[in-house]
Amino acid sequence: MATAGLTKGLGDVMGISTTPGVAGSVTDHLQREVLKTGVGLAVNTAMGETFDNPLADGLKGVAVGTAGGVLAGQIGILYGKEMIDAVTHKVLHAGLGAMMGAALSTDIEKGAIAGAIGAVTAETVTDIVREDSDVVAGRVLERAKAEGIPLTPESINSLIYEEIQTTLHISRLSSAMATMLAGQNVGICIATAANAVENNATSLMLHGAKKALAGLLAVGTGVGGLLAKKQTEDIINAKMDAAPEDAQWADGGLTTEEGKPMVLATPVADPLPKTPGYDAVPEDLTRGHAEGFDAYEGPDTSVLEREYKVRIQGLTGKEGAKDTPSWARGERPYVGENGKEFAKRLCDAKYGKGTYKTGTDSDFNKLKKGLSSITLK
Repeated sequence: MATAGLTKGLGDVMGISTTPGVAGSVTDHLQREVLKTGVGLAVNTAMGETFDNPLADGLKGVAVGTAGGVLAGQIGILYGKEMIDAVTHKVLHAGLGAMMGAALSTDIEKGAIAGAIGAVTAETVTDIVREDSDVVAGRVLERAKAEGIPLTPESINSLIYEEIQTTLHISRLSSAMATMLAGQNVGICIATAANAVENNATSLMLHGAKKALAGLLAVGTGVGGLLAKKQTEDIINAKMDAAPEDAQWADGGLTTEEGKPMVLATPVADPLPKTPGYDAVPEDLTRGHAEGFDAYEGPDTSVLEREYKVRIQGLTGKEGAKDTPSWARGERPYVGENGKEFAKRLCDAKYGKGTYKTGTDSDFNKLKKGLSSITLK
């Protein structure tokens, strides 16, 4: 606990994220592992522990931790997008845990066994005992309201992480017990279990809770529709810094920055009426039906409407070709949108970004060529 607290304190000072599940790039993981390893060696040395070769051990720990963190994160992305099933997810973690254990141990075989047990047990137990995302999001929102904590991306990550601590502790403890019963190296097990839950399970729980929180905020502020929910998710994930200047919105005279829709996500106290000669009305009597929030009727979406192209009627042959996938029939390109942009927009919405084929017989290619052969105005 002392090591974790010191690591977090130094990380805050140095601008290094120490919240598990947040680090994404190789550089993020490397900085975090260097900090953790350095603090761990310093604390253990201060407590009287000796090392034969602290520099070599430290460098090995940093290398294994960084590689393990990056790979565990990638496994989590595949699992979160349902590109692999639960069994494949656990098999991949077993393999990664085994490789980490073998690298960290002087006995490759025993290290691999302990590493595999730690990673698989941690992920399996997490899947069993973790709470529903809506429950976690509800507690986060209640705490933010009770303590007056502004809902920023940083505070949301911190609040959710604190709420899922019990699940993470149970997962690590279960891994240690399973490894101990198997007569394997508990230290290796703890390392691979921590890698799995911090860089995979934690990321999935953070993502799920943030999506649930976006839904609660959209309902709580009186905002209706998918557009408002998406905007709230973007605010939570700090993705609405500015509207793109080349967006080509039909803004009716507003600039894109002025016309950018905003969703109020932080609870705002209602003003209390004050009448001379009377005591102030109790706060709970001045609340509206959405307690803790100002009423909000939703953003003005007129600034987001774009003009569609129109097919010229009466054309035949290649010029009037309509060879498009059945699911895309009726879709039209925006004014100023070329065939590639049109195909990418539809396929991104249908299959998800970067998950579909673009070859000769693909839906993407049919949409792109189909648009190129049609005369539009």
